[in-house]
Formats: sequence, C-alpha cells, structure tokens
Amino acid sequence: MSYTLLHLMIEFLLIGTFSFGGGMATIPFLFNLADKYTWFTRNELVDMIAISEVTPGPIGVNMATYVGMKSRGVLGSLVSILSLTFPAIIVMMFAYKYLLKNRSLIVDKAFYGLKPVVLALFASGLYSVMKETLFTLDGGFHLNLFEDVLFIVIFAVSMKFKKIHPTLLILASGAIGALKYFIMR
Repeated sequence: MSYTLLHLMIEFLLIGTFSFGGGMATIPFLFNLADKYTWFTRNELVDMIAISEVTPGPIGVNMATYVGMKSRGVLGSLVSILSLTFPAIIVMMFAYKYLLKNRSLIVDKAFYGLKPVVLALFASGLYSVMKETLFTLDGGFHLNLFEDVLFIVIFAVSMKFKKIHPTLLILASGAIGALKYFIMR
C-alpha cells in the first residue's frame, strides 16, 4: 500500500470516527486536510462541498470520493469511502446490539451529551464555509459583493417562502452564478 493510500485510510478513519452528526460535521476535518496535505486546496474544498450538496448521496461519502479520486484515482476513492464508512458501520452494529435493544438512562444521557458536539462540529463547518465563500482576505478585508448579496437574497427567500423546495433555490443560485460568469468573461 502506498504512502498516500495509507494516509487517506488513516485520515478518513479518523474523520469517520469523530465526525458525529453527518456529512456537514466532516467539513472542519476536511479544511484541516486541505491545510495538511496537497490533495486539494481550500477553494477546491468549497467547490467540492457545493457539488456534494447537489449530487445524490451522503455529503461525507461524496467528499471522500472526490478527495480519494483527486489524490490517488479510483483506488484512492475506494480507500477513502471504506475508511470513512467503516467506523459508522461498527458503531451502528454495536449500538443496535448493545445499546438500543437494552436502552437505559446511561445510554440516554450519553446521546444527550453528544448533541453539543454535533452542534459544535456543524457550526464549525458552517463558519469555515462562510469564511471561505463570503469574505476575502486579500491584503485587506473586503466583502465579495456579488456572493454576499446572492447569499442574503437566497436566505431571505428561503425564510419568507418556506414552501419553496431547496432544489429550486440551489438551481436558481447556480443559474445566477453561471450567468454572472458568462457576462463577466
């Protein structure tokens, strides 16, 4: 097994073990990987998150696939996916066999204690994505006006018209971004 494959396996085993709360909880870990290795940049990670959000399947698995493919091809993708999902499979088998069948006050308190961790990881991921996409540090601080206005408009529309399906908001944002690209080219 090559050095990179071993690193992919170890890193995604760690991510799979400690990212409680689903795919969004993997984001802080992935920003750390972007800083630690040359597999992908922070900008590529933001693009990867956007693509993972609009493609079918769990976001964490989609991102593991991307990182593995970019660093070591198909074999890297397989190693990343299996390493990411292995801890969850083990935990779910253990949870079903021992915890959920014989639910007790201790188990309930343990699950209650995990809620702040999940919220903190989710908030950290949200902060990291917002920092990378809405603000630019380029010798000084300034806002990305187009992206910030689009964010505010889409957020306001989603709050005002709660019945609009998120897919429509995603498609509208993508269309507006593509239109901006073709106009500004």
